[in-house]
Amino acid sequence: MADHILEEADKNDLHVLADQRFKNFLATQKTIPWAEASAHLDKRAAGNNPSLPQPQQFVP
Repeated sequence: MADHILEEADKNDLHVLADQRFKNFLATQKTIPWAEASAHLDKRAAGNNPSLPQPQQFVP
């Protein structure tokens, strides 16, 4: 039962974080394109320390 409670708490934390990020996106209309985020993660996985990609204006 304790595991279930912790699992629900983790889900709630995830939803809170997602809501915060979405509110930020709606306010700024800026996001990091997936290609840049993916390249950043690939470099980190290779042991490098790349600078964070910068948010850009969202273009649908």
